[in-house]
Amino acid sequence: DRKIKVWNLQSKSECSCLAGHSDKVASVAISLDGKRLISGGFDNLVKVWNLQEQREEFSLTGHTAEVNGVAITPDGMKVISGSKDQTIKVWNLEERKEEFTLTGHTAGINGITLTPDGSRLLSGGYDSLLRIWNLNEKSEEFSLAGHSGSIWCVSITPDGTRVVSGADDQIIKVWNLEEKAEESSLIGHTASVYSLAFTPDGKRLISGSHDQSIKVWDWDRKTEQFSLTGHQGWVTGLAVTVDGQRIISCSTDKTVRLWSIPDQCEEFPLTGHMDRLMCVTRTPDGTKLISGSEDYTLKVWSLEGEPEFSLT
Repeated sequence: DRKIKVWNLQSKSECSCLAGHSDKVASVAISLDGKRLISGGFDNLVKVWNLQEQREEFSLTGHTAEVNGVAITPDGMKVISGSKDQTIKVWNLEERKEEFTLTGHTAGINGITLTPDGSRLLSGGYDSLLRIWNLNEKSEEFSLAGHSGSIWCVSITPDGTRVVSGADDQIIKVWNLEEKAEESSLIGHTASVYSLAFTPDGKRLISGSHDQSIKVWDWDRKTEQFSLTGHQGWVTGLAVTVDGQRIISCSTDKTVRLWSIPDQCEEFPLTGHMDRLMCVTRTPDGTKLISGSEDYTLKVWSLEGEPEFSLT
């Protein structure tokens, strides 16, 4: 139905229904103050939503193919988007327009992430390269080669010193940004690695794969601690709660699932999407989850398991 549904947590009833994406939702990001939601879709659009007023603010147009990755700078002033059109665009939210475009990838872009200070962007895509960009200089600093397949996801340690990437070669690579070199590889998945997330304390790395499993890694030792199974499809998105105790995952099986890290088990699933899920994130205060799906909708959930609202 192409809707982002908004549900009242107390009455468990729908609050609003807003018009939006006309195709699959591929990527989501939340501003640090939790007031704005950014989404990218297969309709080539970047959309900016006001979560407090439960409405779409505006769309940013310029990409010529699906928007597979979005991010918002720590100051909330700029949005970054990566697309299958091989470009990264930087948008000014106040002026609602494109500031500049970064080019260099020779194939579509899948995953992007910002350093904690917002000065650098990391991107990976179908050209199997991890590229590091200086946003102040509006240029590429360097690229890192090592994967033998498309890169699907990138994440950065909370201290900003290491980057991890997951790819079609089934490997998670760890890169040292200062030394501009590969540091190690984490091997264990038996299919493409689609999603990565760190716990807030940086002690664990979480990975999700086409092999339908979630793996929890000891970051200091670079070893697998345990694996979680339950999804009946690819694990396409991951997030971790503020306290670092729960994993949030989404999958092509149309569900969002919550997992307990201490108990090493699933807590409960969230159902309601009508098609495969492609992305998930949480608000900075940890009270809500946002999921994006191939059913063209974004859903906002509470951690108690009820959808809060839906935006189309």
